[in-house]
Formats: sequence, structure tokens, C-alpha cells
Amino acid sequence: MFASVRHSLYSMRDGTQAVKLRRNPDKPLNQDPAKVRRYRVAAGLSITALAVRLGRSKGHMSEIENRERTRSASPELLAAIAAELGCEITDLMPDANGSAA
Repeated sequence: MFASVRHSLYSMRDGTQAVKLRRNPDKPLNQDPAKVRRYRVAAGLSITALAVRLGRSKGHMSEIENRERTRSASPELLAAIAAELGCEITDLMPDANGSAA
């Protein structure tokens, strides 16, 4: 597996196995989850509405906003989120010192 990703192996009902990947908490994120949520709420959008506008699943967007099980947004997705929320991409990024707000 990749060094930046942790994984767990699950047995499915049909007897197959699936791997669930979890982000390494030591790897910095492209976005600050709290900032993404604040801008979304300020724009008057639910997480479902934003997901639909972006062509993503609600679960995907939830992972981008949730600090505990966060996935890092690609630069392209972060730019699309910023465009939908009417802000700059840098508004959604962690502070320069790397800490999340």
C-alpha cells in the first residue's frame, strides 16, 4: 500500500473481500475541512446540494468536510468547490503554517 494511506480489509456478504483506504493523518490536506464547511453554509448550500452541483457523491463531499475521516481534495476539485461557493481557492486551504482553523 501507499505510505500516505492506511487500509483495512473487510469481508463482504458474498464472500469477497474489500479494502477500505484511510488517509494517513500525518499527511497534510489540500483543504481545511472547517473552512470548506463554513463557506458552504455561508453560501446557503446543503452538503447534498453542493455535491450535486459538483457531480460528486454526498459521501465524497462529507469526507472532504469531516476532520476525522477526511480525504484530501484534488486541486481541480478544490477549485470547483471555490467557484461554486464564490470564494478563492486559497480561502479553503489550510493556513500558511499548515494548521487547520
